[in-house]
Amino acid sequence: DQAYRSLGLRRFRILLNSLGDKECRPVYREALQTFLRDLDLDEETRRRIEINPLRVLDDKRADVQKQLTDAPKLRDYLCDACRAYHEEVRALLTSAGVVFEDDEKLVRGLDYYTRTTFEFVHDGLGSQSAVGGGG
Repeated sequence: DQAYRSLGLRRFRILLNSLGDKECRPVYREALQTFLRDLDLDEETRRRIEINPLRVLDDKRADVQKQLTDAPKLRDYLCDACRAYHEEVRALLTSAGVVFEDDEKLVRGLDYYTRTTFEFVHDGLGSQSAVGGGG
């Protein structure tokens, strides 16, 4: 966060999540697809369920978000290695004094991300609030 602060950017937040890896993500993906298929969703979103169901989690529409409140949580499907890695990242950030927020709906959008992902967001930018991120 020092880089953004050195550029004069203030009031940004750091969001953090874990997407698991090739071992645990497929198990979660299947559970999420099963859950999503039972919801009242439009055709485009139904196609997304089959292609990349994690992307449904970051849908910005209120009617979709309302239906996702009981969706399975990826953290409950993390393998031991991914869980330990994510907890270590969280502990290191905390010990360095970096403030972050856990965001279970942070899925980035690129399938090559594994384990911990992050995003710097600024609420003053509207729906496209990300100013950086990765994993």
